[in-house]
Amino acid sequence: PAEITGMRQAAAAFDRKDFVKAEELLTVALQDFRRNNRPDPAIAQVLLMRGQVRTDSKAFARAIEDYDACLDIMERTGRRPDGRAAFSEFPSTFVDRGLAHEGLADWAAAVNDYSEAIKLWGGDNALATDGINPYVLTFRGNALAAQGQYDAAITDYRRAESVFSRVNHDR
Repeated sequence: PAEITGMRQAAAAFDRKDFVKAEELLTVALQDFRRNNRPDPAIAQVLLMRGQVRTDSKAFARAIEDYDACLDIMERTGRRPDGRAAFSEFPSTFVDRGLAHEGLADWAAAVNDYSEAIKLWGGDNALATDGINPYVLTFRGNALAAQGQYDAAITDYRRAESVFSRVNHDR
């Protein structure tokens, strides 16, 4: 289908750092997906991709709009009964939105999004099994430090260091 071709072209434009073309192609693909009644997960994927393009092009507010719409779709099926994510894109979208909030220096919103991603990965239980992306702990630590919450930031940095150390040791 034409919208799939457009998605591939958008990915290629993104790889070339042609963010204007990538956003244009993804906007057309999104319109096509909606007009052709594609399933919600497919629409969420296009929104996620366009949000990432907008984040990389520093159009942070527009990226957040895409992430919000994407998360609205994902929220319907994204949580298991135990509160963890049902699929990996769900917490990752919170991380992406957190990065866009950082771009706007909205540190509190960034912390909230990073915390939600960590919760979806299993929270403190996931720390024991390296189930949390340590970079996200670092991102959250940076956002906490930007708000003057240094003790909490240090805790996240130490947790990230612990995960990084175990991952590197296991290689």
